[in-house]
Amino acid sequence: MNKLSKRAIPTLILMIMVISILPVVPVKAAVSITNLYDTDYVLKPDGDYGDKLVVLGEGVTAGVDVNVYWDGVKAWDGEKGLMNSTEADPDGSFEVWLKVPEAKNGGHWIWVKDTDTGQTAVSPEFTVLAKIKMSPSSGLYGDKVTLKGYGFSVEKKITKITFEYPYAPQDLTTSPSTPETDELGSWSATFTVPHAEYGEFWEVYAEDETITVWAAEDFTIGAAISLDVEEGPVGTVVEIRGRGFDDAQTISGKVKLDGINCYVTDDDTVSAGRFEIEAVVPSVPDEGDYTITVTGTGHSASADFEVLGLAEIELDPSFAVQGESVAIHGYNFTQISGEEVSVELWDKDETGVIATVKTLETDGNGEFEGKFTVPARSSGVYTIVARQEAHDTTPDYNIHGSKGFRIGLMIVIPSPNSGPSGTVVTLTGTGFSEGKEWNATLGGLTIVEDGDVDTTSNLVIDNNIPTFFVPTMDPDTYDLLVLDIESEIIVETEFTVTQKTMVETDPLVAPNDYNVSIIGKYFSAKEGTDIEFVIYNVTADGEVDEDWDMDVLQGKPGSPAETDEDGNVTAWWEAPDSDTLSLGDYLINATDENELFAQYMFTLVTKTVDIDTRKPSFALGDTVYFDIESSFAKKSSYIEVFTPDGDMYWITDPFVADIWVKVGTVERVPYYEQTAGGNPLTLIDVPLGTWSWTWYDSKDKEIDSGTFTVTEAPADILAEQMRTLTEDFAGLTEDFSGLSEDVSTLSTNVAGLASDVAAAAAAAQEASAAVSDLADVVGNVAEMSNIAKTSADSAKESADRAADLAEDASNAATGLTTLVYGAIGASLVAALAAIVSLMQISRRIAG
Repeated sequence: MNKLSKRAIPTLILMIMVISILPVVPVKAAVSITNLYDTDYVLKPDGDYGDKLVVLGEGVTAGVDVNVYWDGVKAWDGEKGLMNSTEADPDGSFEVWLKVPEAKNGGHWIWVKDTDTGQTAVSPEFTVLAKIKMSPSSGLYGDKVTLKGYGFSVEKKITKITFEYPYAPQDLTTSPSTPETDELGSWSATFTVPHAEYGEFWEVYAEDETITVWAAEDFTIGAAISLDVEEGPVGTVVEIRGRGFDDAQTISGKVKLDGINCYVTDDDTVSAGRFEIEAVVPSVPDEGDYTITVTGTGHSASADFEVLGLAEIELDPSFAVQGESVAIHGYNFTQISGEEVSVELWDKDETGVIATVKTLETDGNGEFEGKFTVPARSSGVYTIVARQEAHDTTPDYNIHGSKGFRIGLMIVIPSPNSGPSGTVVTLTGTGFSEGKEWNATLGGLTIVEDGDVDTTSNLVIDNNIPTFFVPTMDPDTYDLLVLDIESEIIVETEFTVTQKTMVETDPLVAPNDYNVSIIGKYFSAKEGTDIEFVIYNVTADGEVDEDWDMDVLQGKPGSPAETDEDGNVTAWWEAPDSDTLSLGDYLINATDENELFAQYMFTLVTKTVDIDTRKPSFALGDTVYFDIESSFAKKSSYIEVFTPDGDMYWITDPFVADIWVKVGTVERVPYYEQTAGGNPLTLIDVPLGTWSWTWYDSKDKEIDSGTFTVTEAPADILAEQMRTLTEDFAGLTEDFSGLSEDVSTLSTNVAGLASDVAAAAAAAQEASAAVSDLADVVGNVAEMSNIAKTSADSAKESADRAADLAEDASNAATGLTTLVYGAIGASLVAALAAIVSLMQISRRIAG
């Protein structure tokens, strides 16, 4: 053996010795269900509605709650979910029971969950069988019976209901005539008991349209009972009527609700087989279906009753120091007015009464209320019990309710007591059950689920002062409730939520392939809290059609969005291309690691970039403006304007972010912001012709371009035309004056001619008729000569007026006004009218 081997021997021996003394740590087994059993621990692979199942299993965390579920690990929704809970044993095993709920025929599964690790396990398949129940389960000819079915096929017709044995089957007439099952395979109907001999046992049989699913139940022709009400809370007074019982017996003490004695108000004696009594529903463990049974001499009968509420009490406050007054309110006690209720202080485990603190009385609704004084007992957790039972009251209603109560101070203080969603709140509290557990809710939302109470009765979580993040809630003041699980005492305070978690984008809408800023506020106020973003669309019926994870980043690519110390985040996201997201409305969901969340409606729109001059042509003296629109602000973009020769004449100041104005779904640059050095583009003493412009982005890349035309000012053009017209009118006036003189000369000549004709008339009497006609003509010529002169004068006056107005217009600095245009027009019309008149006169004279 070499030296190395010799040295290794003692080392190996030492290692073996060390290993031999190390403790063996068992490997934790996976959560599992051993099997399903009935209450006698016999394997139970199938059963029907109302059966009790015992679930045995192992592998859970010692001492934690184990939840048992029917068909789904979720809150109970009427079909599947949480059924019961228990505490795991020190070795990790557990035993928990449940009742088979209403469920369709066939296979179902029981699930259990370790509430500490979240691990789950599922049972072997459990088969639900069909079942029918009758109320009452016995009766005489003519009695009305309610028939209920459970565990049949879903939404099927019950095609066969018969009355059988000992004779041939008889079809039963039911209402409805053909019942149908619901989504849980349940149904109901009523029938009337047919003729049959007293004491015979019959069987009611029912099957659904599948034929393979059926159930049967015995029915006795004999003693029967009926109830005036078939449901109600503990304390309900039920009138029971019986038939078919033996005479000469009393019913008091013979009425039970699933084996629990019911107080009977009258010791009614059976007469002619009948009785009528009132019984009070006693306290039962749980709400649900029960059976009232009356057992007489040689006969018994039963009917179903559903308990809708248990006897309960409320204390205000639920803790108090010695000598302090506490209000108590009880309900669902006996519904008989004036019956005594004993209010007592018991120990925490309700094993013995310590003191009676008050005696109160019920009203007709089974309620009572009053106040009691906390007795001088040591501080700690106790139980207040309100009872209507034999050893303390007469009669014995067998009704009681209890509530945990602490003698001593309990206090909870949130710091701060107000703030937005995401605020970190420190919760201090004392006076709770030492070494036990607590939880807390805010406005009904769970904020602490598994808190501990230390040995000095203070609230802790993992030996530290508890903190929580204010959930995402609408601004309001909410009740903050802290429950001491051991005593079931609730300590109440308030917290005011000032702001709700929110998220928004900038811009509000955007096209594909565009970087969108995302701003989030009031998430968890802890620096570095991750936020997950998801975008999805929703169908018309509110269902999520498809969703996409959003790569929301901060700063450089690869840096995911995180909150700052105030719970805020500013990040960016590039809207995907149109192959991924088409145009339309989407919802953005943002959720941080502490379940604070916000939702935002975002719209993908067509990319819009539009620019043009306010009009295609401008005159000298006009100011040039551009109509600019864009889906998103073209920050720091600018416009250059060029003369017809291609020289740059003008460049705008950059259109920075503050300049852009949101109008609807687009951004615009107002006219008053389109300046260079604060001055607009006004066309004064510039070249006429076609000008051009180009719009550039912040990186000097062309966005768009176009042209506009510059012309002379309209006022200068009209003034030149008016000056030419004035000269024409001046020449026309001279022509009118000459015409007037010619007409006057013509008139004188005509007058002389008339004188000569008159002289000649005397000498030529034979031509008198012709001379008379000539005189008429001469008179007309003279008259027309006067009219012509007047028209010529009027035309000259109108032409002069028009010339003066045109001259004034040409001297105007800023062009013609509407009033000047009107005056010139009126003068021109008058002048033209005079000219037409002269032309007509000229034609008549010529004629």
